[in-house]
Amino acid sequence: MKRILIAPLSTRIISKVFINLALVVSLSLYLANDTYAGADFTSNAGACITYPNAAVTCLGDMYAIRSQTADPNRYAQFSRDITGSLVFKMKVNDVDYACSAPSSFTDLWHDAMATNAYFVLRYDANGVCYYLYVANGSGYKNINSL
Repeated sequence: MKRILIAPLSTRIISKVFINLALVVSLSLYLANDTYAGADFTSNAGACITYPNAAVTCLGDMYAIRSQTADPNRYAQFSRDITGSLVFKMKVNDVDYACSAPSSFTDLWHDAMATNAYFVLRYDANGVCYYLYVANGSGYKNINSL
């Protein structure tokens, strides 16, 4: 009579379950340490997320940031000075966020400055912007400026 070994298969399945559970718990703990300023992610009214490594992600659209009423001092600004320096500033819940971008961002920076576009901007602990995403569409247009 042949014996069927079930234990090794069960051990592998249980190990995979525990590994997946450990990954989920680790991710949850990592995200629990993030700081979400103005965390209204449904209205695009502007939010900044500070990660444990001090990197920051700011997002929103200019119209929604102007239109929200929960935080009267909230603003976002993309600027370029006479020397060509690219600077992003945002204030959410009386916390200031800022970064400088390299010249490789110039074209996209212009787009961010010229529209009411939705943006996602990321910068590192040194205040250097390393990612900018800009999306524009009719949903981001201030109807009062038409």
